Amino acid sequence: MRAILWCVFLGACGLDRPALEVLPGETVRLDEGVNGDVACERGTLHLPAGSVINGWLDGDHCVLKIEGTVNGSITVHGGIVHVFDVRSVNGPLDVSGAFDVHIASSNFNGDGRVTGNRAVVVVGTSFNGELAIRNNGSCVAGNNSTNGGLLEASCVRP
Repeated sequence: MRAILWCVFLGACGLDRPALEVLPGETVRLDEGVNGDVACERGTLHLPAGSVINGWLDGDHCVLKIEGTVNGSITVHGGIVHVFDVRSVNGPLDVSGAFDVHIASSNFNGDGRVTGNRAVVVVGTSFNGELAIRNNGSCVAGNNSTNGGLLEASCVRP
C-alpha cells in the first residue's frame, strides 16, 4: 500500500518499489525469504518459521500467515492476519479493517495498533513500545507486555 500511495500522491512510481509484490489471486510462500520490502494486494502470503523479510511488509486485503522474522514494520488493511511465534518483528504493527486478526507469542520492536477489525485475538505478545487494541467487533487479549502504554479496550481475557 505504501508503494501505491507513494506512486499516486507523489508521482514517484518506480522509486520506492518493493522487492516483491504479491498480486491479486496470487499465493506466495517465502521459504527463502526476501531481501527487501514486500507488498501484498488481495493475495495470499506465507512467511514460514526460519525465513526472513529484510524490509517492511504491507498488506491490502491479503491473507497473511507470518511465522518468520520481519526486519521492518507490518502494516495491513483488510484481509486476514495471523502472526504466530515470531521471534522478532523489527518494527511496529498496524492492522485495521481486517476480517480476522490473530497475533500470538510474538515479539515486536515497536508499537502495536490493532483497530477497527472484525475479530481480534492478541495473546502472549510483547511490544517494545505501546499497544492499542480498540474499536474491534470482538476481541480476546491477555498476557501481553509493553514498554509503553497498554490499551485492550472491550477485550475479554483468554
